[in-house]
Amino acid sequence: FRIQHLEIICDGNLREEQIREYTGLREGLNLFAFSFSDIEERLGKVPNVESVELERELPSTLYVRVKERVPVARIMIKNYKIPRLLDRYGVVLPPRSSASLARLPLIKGLESDVRIGAPVENRDIDTVLEIVALCESKRYLQTYIPIDSLDIKYSDFIDMRLTGGTRVKMPRYRLSPKLQELATIIKMAGEQGKRVKEVDLTLESPKAPVRYY
Repeated sequence: FRIQHLEIICDGNLREEQIREYTGLREGLNLFAFSFSDIEERLGKVPNVESVELERELPSTLYVRVKERVPVARIMIKNYKIPRLLDRYGVVLPPRSSASLARLPLIKGLESDVRIGAPVENRDIDTVLEIVALCESKRYLQTYIPIDSLDIKYSDFIDMRLTGGTRVKMPRYRLSPKLQELATIIKMAGEQGKRVKEVDLTLESPKAPVRYY
């Protein structure tokens, strides 16, 4: 039961040599000389790793499948000049620079510090990441709500800014219907040749207050 075939598959930027180094896996090891939980724990300490799947195929093959965390937003931290990256679970990722990452929604207003590889300890982070996920999951929302930034510093609303300058006072509840309402407002304004300057979605009224340019 010596490993003759070590198949390492990763869907991100981690190289096979790095995974071998982190895990200590190599050809020649006995397939049962280590536990899967030990390998998962070692890789779990790597900030970019979201999940690990291991499989033994007797008599001599080991499969290691690594899923990396995907940045979905940037977050500006107090006393830092460069934003950090967040995945969908609010875990802080090591900084990377690329044109595509620079276009991710920017979360602002966080006062506490963060640690790379750990989730942000703030309940508003879950809310703003849900807003980002909803807008990415539905083409209608993606088309009309291009998020530039989300500021969580206000207690009664989230200050959401869209690409192009539209300001939205976004509540922390009923996110999906509120976003649908916002997309419809922006769509109808465009059909009338108008540009939306500000929308207040915090009021429970049949028609949200809207200001135009």
